Amino acid sequence: MVARSVLMIVIVGLAAAAATGEAGSEQCADEDRVDYEALNTLSLKHVKVERLSFKHATAKLPAGGVRSSLPHSSSCAAPTDCPTWAPQGTVVLSPHGTGRFVIDGPDMTRDGPWNTTVYIATKSPKPAGLKLEFLDHANGGVRAGWLNEKLVFIQVWWGRIRSDDLVVDVERGKWVYAEGADYFSMTLPRCGELKTEHE
Repeated sequence: MVARSVLMIVIVGLAAAAATGEAGSEQCADEDRVDYEALNTLSLKHVKVERLSFKHATAKLPAGGVRSSLPHSSSCAAPTDCPTWAPQGTVVLSPHGTGRFVIDGPDMTRDGPWNTTVYIATKSPKPAGLKLEFLDHANGGVRAGWLNEKLVFIQVWWGRIRSDDLVVDVERGKWVYAEGADYFSMTLPRCGELKTEHE
């Protein structure tokens, strides 16, 4: 009876290892993958959206800025002219210059968790502004980039392997895309590497 129970435990363990991609007793992955899922309510409690008038929003944005680029944009003479992710405090212009945003981030040299505010203003299709607050995020911070003249992609990191990917419609003041991203499988060693080590 004991032998039968032990055999059953071994079989279940082997099946679980095969299902999770484990080699031996360690987890592994055959390729990089990012998993996406609907946002959980905990994430949403840490995000605040406030609609602002265009005038109020632009008052929060310093003059000047760097132009954002769409893929293969001819308006960028060099890659540094149109950064994918601008440093916090830099005003980022939309691809055609009708919108601007700035990320007002925390001092990361101090202990977290941290809070970040993003101010956005656009004239397209109608003048509108937003204030987005991301509370208690991790040291990956908040990154943003224009998709067009009214949509902004925002990525906020809640931990080392977990972020929320968001797209906000500035005119409507609403999320048009919101999913959580899980990068756990990218932290695992390759299964082939583990098999070689165990041989």
